[in-house]
Order: sequence, then C-alpha cells, then structure tokens
Amino acid sequence: LRLNQATIAELHSYTKPPEEVPTVMKATFLLLGHSEKDLQDWSQIQNLLGRLGRESVRRRCYELNPLGIPVDKAREAKAILRNYDLLRVSEISVGLSAFYSWAATMIEEREKLLESQRRIR
Repeated sequence: LRLNQATIAELHSYTKPPEEVPTVMKATFLLLGHSEKDLQDWSQIQNLLGRLGRESVRRRCYELNPLGIPVDKAREAKAILRNYDLLRVSEISVGLSAFYSWAATMIEEREKLLESQRRIR
C-alpha cells in the first residue's frame, strides 16, 4: 500500500480530476468519519487531502480501526465504490488505487466484524 506523501500530493494537485478520483476519495473520507455534506465537491475533498500532521489522511488511514467505522458509513462507501474495481482505478492513478484498496479492505473488515458480532449474539 503506497499511501505516501507523493501519492497524496499527486491526487491533491488535480484541478479537474477524472470522476474516479473524487469518488474514491469520497468513500475514503466517509470511512474516516466525514459526513456527505463535507464531501460535496472536489474543493472540499482537496482541502481534506491537504491537511497535515494529526489530521493528515495518511495518518488517519493508518490509525483507523475498522470497528470504529459506523456500519452505515461502510455501506455508503461500498455503494459509492460498487461500479469500480482495482484495475479501472489503477489505470487512472497508482496513488488512487492505494486509497481504493484501503477503502475496500476497511469495508470488508467492517462487514466481517459485523457478521461475527451477529453470530455471538
């Protein structure tokens, strides 16, 4: 997974990104706890991508525990990504594919945790 600063800078630098970029990043930020209204347009997403330190997307992705993801956010992110796959996203940007892979993994982990919680009850 290449969630490094160069990857983030590449995505942040787009002025008019291909539709895959804001879509994948919207799913990413939903999983990180942002609301739909914070992610309406590319400039809002770009602003979040540009944050540094504790607020940096890289740090937040590495520190996120799948259990901390609200189930409704995971479902919303999954719905947003349903028409995409790793190959399609990779053709746009290797950096974007890192975020796609991260988001897909977090959604899958959250679903597994939900399923195991249901079995315990």
